[in-house]
Amino acid sequence: MKTWLLRVLVAVVAFAVPAPAFAAVPGIVGGTPVDIAAAPWMVALIDQDGHPFCAGVLTGPTTVRTAAHCLAGRTADQILALGGRPDLSQITDGDTVSGISAIEVEPGFVAAQRGADLATLTLATAFTYRPLPLVTDPSAYRPGTMATVLGWGRLDQAGPTTTVLHEVRVPLVADQTCRQLHDSVVSGGPAYDPDAMFCAGYVMPAGETGPDACQGDAGGPLVANGRLAGIVSWGVGCGRYPSFYTKITTYLGYSEPISRSTRSSTARNGSLHRTVRCA
Repeated sequence: MKTWLLRVLVAVVAFAVPAPAFAAVPGIVGGTPVDIAAAPWMVALIDQDGHPFCAGVLTGPTTVRTAAHCLAGRTADQILALGGRPDLSQITDGDTVSGISAIEVEPGFVAAQRGADLATLTLATAFTYRPLPLVTDPSAYRPGTMATVLGWGRLDQAGPTTTVLHEVRVPLVADQTCRQLHDSVVSGGPAYDPDAMFCAGYVMPAGETGPDACQGDAGGPLVANGRLAGIVSWGVGCGRYPSFYTKITTYLGYSEPISRSTRSSTARNGSLHRTVRCA
């Protein structure tokens, strides 16, 4: 095991959320397939060739939230939003494709692990699906709260992506644990900022993996009490440690929407520490 992994394990194990017993199921690490009727606000972001690269979440008829790092080097005319499709390999009744008329990257975004990893896409064509409301209660971020993460990401760190939408349940973790994990693996930047991000998941024993987001899930939602609490941002591998999520309320408040004056048609590409993965 690499020394940085040992340092992370030592730093967080005393505060770790106990790992549950569970059956490994293909999908988001430890996840299960989702009926799109239960998550009509899920959006896949695809390029002009039809290749998915990130997820997003519909929070209004023409508003999709995603991770800012997903858009690095991309312009609005290079992105399509796909709604209503649980299996990206198949065209389904009622699915909708829209172009993007505007991209708004959260001011101050540099790299995922530094926070502000949030972007807003304005759809050229309104979606008719039910949007996901934002959290309205700060208690949604209480440590131990069980939340749901959804996406089309990898089955495990070295595995393939899945075309079928999956979900997984993970507990929110105390800021002290998140800070120890963040500051153990991120160098050359600000320390952990609990206003910018939070983490959720488990610390697993060596050689085992637990429920988690993974590559390809970035930009998707973390849902607590039926409301959007976070956006999948970054993590340390997949399934071994809690992953990090953009704290929605810091940037959007507790009501939808708020206005922003700064718009960008192209996201900035921040550098990430080599031990850190963007989901």
